[in-house]
Amino acid sequence: MLKVVKKAIHLPKFIFMKSTLNLVFTALLALLLGSCKETENNAGKYKEVLTDSIFKRYNTIASVTVEVKDGHEIELSIGSKDLFAADESVRQRNCSELSALIVKVFPADNELDKGAIYYSDDEKSEKPNLKSSKAYPIDIAQLKKQRK
Repeated sequence: MLKVVKKAIHLPKFIFMKSTLNLVFTALLALLLGSCKETENNAGKYKEVLTDSIFKRYNTIASVTVEVKDGHEIELSIGSKDLFAADESVRQRNCSELSALIVKVFPADNELDKGAIYYSDDEKSEKPNLKSSKAYPIDIAQLKKQRK
């Protein structure tokens, strides 16, 4: 007659600890990735608010495109034949106003530190050709310091 003996298997403590650490690491990674997604969604909200604000303030602007790159750089493309053909001082003044608006619309704790505003005479395209546009760099970091 055969006798069946059941023995309990005792896993060493370090295997349990290793699996617990893996679980904690996976949870933190999921949380981190989830927060990145939320940041992108928030940038989308602020881009929409910025676009609406620009259209409300300036009736000569026909198209606006806002792009946030890597959370640190913003590109604002303005399609307006009037501003494109306007005097340099008019565009400079408009650029200063738009830069201040960017700093006002995005929250104070954002990571934006630089950007550019592009003026194009192409009023129909959603994304104007940046090569034929007039570009004005903006120092968001400096404007944020002045805001404080």
